[in-house]
Amino acid sequence: MNPWERGWIGEYLEGVSKTDEHYVRIHENYECWGFENIGATIASHFGPENAGGLKGFEILKGLERDWNAIETKYIGLGDSYCE
Repeated sequence: MNPWERGWIGEYLEGVSKTDEHYVRIHENYECWGFENIGATIASHFGPENAGGLKGFEILKGLERDWNAIETKYIGLGDSYCE
């Protein structure tokens, strides 16, 4: 995330993240904050954007791995954060 954007509060979940699998919890995301319990998911660009950026960095290092962003928790479905 761009530190000057200030669009969300991110928390890297070190306890559940692994070498090739990383988890980030997002609090107060400007794309869905304030729309609690609307019964639908609201996609965030942060996950896919970061996955694409990480893949790009690895290509520069000669690595060919896929990076995916999968949302498992949603403020729009009643969760208190996105993950």
